[in-house]
Amino acid sequence: MNDAIKTKTLDNVLIQENGIIRDNTGLLIGRLVDDIKFENLESRPVDGVVINFLPDAVKTVTKAIREDKDLYIAYQANIAMPFQDEYNEAKRKMEAGIEPFDIHTVANNAAKYFLDLWCKE
Repeated sequence: MNDAIKTKTLDNVLIQENGIIRDNTGLLIGRLVDDIKFENLESRPVDGVVINFLPDAVKTVTKAIREDKDLYIAYQANIAMPFQDEYNEAKRKMEAGIEPFDIHTVANNAAKYFLDLWCKE
């Protein structure tokens, strides 16, 4: 079992020992810059110590997928299914004489389908 991550609350944000910063709802909003150490945080404002979280988010997701077999399979399935759906639709249209089969179009449509599902709120 993992030990609990130490946290401090400053300026209505939760700062975890690993540098991750969350808002009061738990949403990831950033991380501490490297020269700011968790141990040294007291009651000073955290303005200016948050950096862009996107690169860390991508690294976090990638690491989780790499290390968790079930998560890897779930992502694999969620990527594969739009391709299968688009392939089947393109094949149906080709067999019905509606459109010629074009793997490039199928792949682009499938990628768009996947991203649209991922980004849907």
